[in-house]
Amino acid sequence: MENNKKTTRKEDKCDNCGCLDWDYDSKLGEKACSSCGLVDSDYSPIEGVSDSITQGAERQTERVSRGSKPGTSGARILPGDLRGVKNPGFWKYEKRKYDSFREKHPFCKKVHALIEARYGKNVRDVVYDITEMACTPLTPEQEKERSQLDDKGIKKALSMPKQVICRQKKGIKGESEHQNAVIIAAAIVELAGELGILTKFDRRRALKNDGVTAKQIAKARIIVLNHWKARSRMGWFLQPIPRKSPGEKRYDDISQAMTHADQLLLEFLPEQVVDQVLQDVNARVLALGEGESGATTINSEAKMLIATLTYASLTMLDCEKGLLAKIAKCLDATGSGVSSSLKNFQMKVKNGTLVDNGAFDTDADWYDDEDE
Repeated sequence: MENNKKTTRKEDKCDNCGCLDWDYDSKLGEKACSSCGLVDSDYSPIEGVSDSITQGAERQTERVSRGSKPGTSGARILPGDLRGVKNPGFWKYEKRKYDSFREKHPFCKKVHALIEARYGKNVRDVVYDITEMACTPLTPEQEKERSQLDDKGIKKALSMPKQVICRQKKGIKGESEHQNAVIIAAAIVELAGELGILTKFDRRRALKNDGVTAKQIAKARIIVLNHWKARSRMGWFLQPIPRKSPGEKRYDDISQAMTHADQLLLEFLPEQVVDQVLQDVNARVLALGEGESGATTINSEAKMLIATLTYASLTMLDCEKGLLAKIAKCLDATGSGVSSSLKNFQMKVKNGTLVDNGAFDTDADWYDDEDE
């Protein structure tokens, strides 16, 4: 009896003597009256089982529903229950559950779901392999090959991007698992757009709705791309990394900047006026030869160029008042920077160092003159 662990609880009356106190023997799996010793033959330590079962090995494999402690929907493991178990340390953690099931790579599945919800199922399917690459570890064979590398740069780049991104310093990584998933999802889709796998996507939704920054997405995109390059160098081809020509990338950047400016102006100007501005800006872009390798302003940053041309069009239509700062902010510039840019371009045209075909004119007749 010395080895038995007993507890006493108050229950229903004993049928023999009417006593309310009952002794529970966790080793034998019995319930007995504290007064007369009557054993309850219907008692079982396992809920829902009518016959008597000992609490030895059977108790160790008792299946229970999920909870924060072992056996939360049934009897808990008591210290005496673990006597004779070969590895009692295995059970010492309070939150270990008999029926626990760990989903494989749950973070990766979360990123897949985010991409599908925000960009569509087709986009998710197109970037599926890139997401798997970014959010799952190397195979044991690949990890062994990586560990034998002498080149520390490639070895570092081959680290799982998800882990690298989530371990960045504060301000670069997200403040929660959800933010990290948003950053990685946006980075993957944006990278696919940059490489020409997809059309170029707008990151502003993630910036506005989830509190992430452009810097976080840009850093994550670099980490994923570097990992992809390192895999290619190792011969672990996910798929060949596509390349856009400089002219194609430039055209994408300008098109996206024009779309952003157009969406902003619709909030402040009539649709007819915005259409006129957009048509004028497009004519100015064509006058500069943008989208071709011989563009006169090829070395100018695309967003600043579109902000400058939009400001020139608004000035020509005499409706720039109050919109300069808004256009500049929309395209990641400042109002003073955009106005100075226009003056600098006009100065270069005046002294003959730049041929703009009238693209930086603010005269209302410049477009008509071009048509003639």
